[in-house]
Amino acid sequence: MRNKRFFPFLLVFVCFVASFILAAQDLPTNEKDEAKLLERLHSITSHKLFDYVKELASEKYAGRLTGTEEYKA
Repeated sequence: MRNKRFFPFLLVFVCFVASFILAAQDLPTNEKDEAKLLERLHSITSHKLFDYVKELASEKYAGRLTGTEEYKA
């Protein structure tokens, strides 16, 4: 019975430690990739973001708050 409780704890601990080890490694970066990423990030405008939010908040989606009929799809 004790092993049944210990194994999930050990598994979570190993995954936790492995995630820190993998995150600590320096991943090779390419300057071209960084330049492309920076170019893409600068292409995002506030107008484009506003349009996305406006669409998601529109009456077409009826709010979909927790507990409403629209949310219980």
